[in-house]
Amino acid sequence: MQSAKYHLKEGVTIMLLRSLLFVPGNNEKLIAKAENLSADIIIYDLEDAVSLEEKETARNLVKQALTNTSKSIFVRINAIGTDYFEEDVHAITQVKTSALKGIVLPKSNRSADVETLEILLHKLEAPQSIEIIPLLESALGVHNAVEIGGTFERVQRLAFGSVDFALDIQATLTKEGTELLYARSQIVMASRVQNLQPPIDTVFIDFKDTDGLLSESQMVKNLGFGSKLAIHPEQIEIINETFSPSQEEIEEAKRIMEIVKNNGTAVFQLDGKMIDEPIIKKAKRILNKLQ
Repeated sequence: MQSAKYHLKEGVTIMLLRSLLFVPGNNEKLIAKAENLSADIIIYDLEDAVSLEEKETARNLVKQALTNTSKSIFVRINAIGTDYFEEDVHAITQVKTSALKGIVLPKSNRSADVETLEILLHKLEAPQSIEIIPLLESALGVHNAVEIGGTFERVQRLAFGSVDFALDIQATLTKEGTELLYARSQIVMASRVQNLQPPIDTVFIDFKDTDGLLSESQMVKNLGFGSKLAIHPEQIEIINETFSPSQEEIEEAKRIMEIVKNNGTAVFQLDGKMIDEPIIKKAKRILNKLQ
C-alpha cells in the first residue's frame, strides 16, 4: 500500500494515512534518515522536541528540509501564546513546496485557537491544501472536540495527545489505557459528528515494548481511530500493519461489493452473516484504501 493517498471531500484534498513519525526539527541527521522510512507522514517537530535555545536553529533546518524532502510532511509548530508561534508559521509557509501537507497545532483547546491559525494562514496566502491538525491535549480540548472539529475546512482530522492530557486531569498513564478511554471515545465521536477523517491516536511512549504497541494500536483501531503517532522508527511497521486492512478484510470486502454490483441488493447473507448498508459502506472504505 502506498502512503498518503488523496481523495476529494467537499472540494478539499484529504489524506488517508496510518503512521505519523515525529522527528526533532533540530536534528539534521534524523531528518535525513526519515527520508528512507516507511511512515506515511513525517512530522517535523518544532515544539516539545526542541529546547528554547534551539528554536531558531530548528526552524531553519525544517525550512531547508521542506525544500529537499520527497516525503509527505506535517510540521508541529509551537502553541498559540508562545513567542514562537507566528515565526514558525511564517517560516514554513514561505517555503515553496508541495511536501507540506499539514500543520499540527498543539494545545488546541478552543475553536478560537484554530481560527487564529487559519487567519494567519489566510493572511500569508498559504495554499488551502495545507491541513490544520488540532492536537487535543487537555480536558478542555477534548471537551470542545466537536466545536474544534467543525471550525474550518482545513481541519480534516483531530489528533490526541495523551501525555499532556493525563497530566492535565491528574491521571496516571497505564498500559491498559482505561484512563484515556473516555477521551479517545469523545474524539472519535466528535470526528464522526463533524464528518472528519478518522482521528490520529497518541504516541506509545515505551518504544521498546512492541507487544504493548501492537495491543494498543489494535484497541484504538477498534475504537475508531485511523492512524497513530510514532516516536521511533521501530514503531512504524506495527502501526502500518495494524491500520491497514487485513487480507481477510480485503477479500470479504471484494466479495460484498461484487454481490452488490451484480445483484444491486442492499441486504443479503454472506457466510452466515447479514450484510446491510453499514457493512457495505465499511467494505467500500476498505477498498478505497487500496486505490
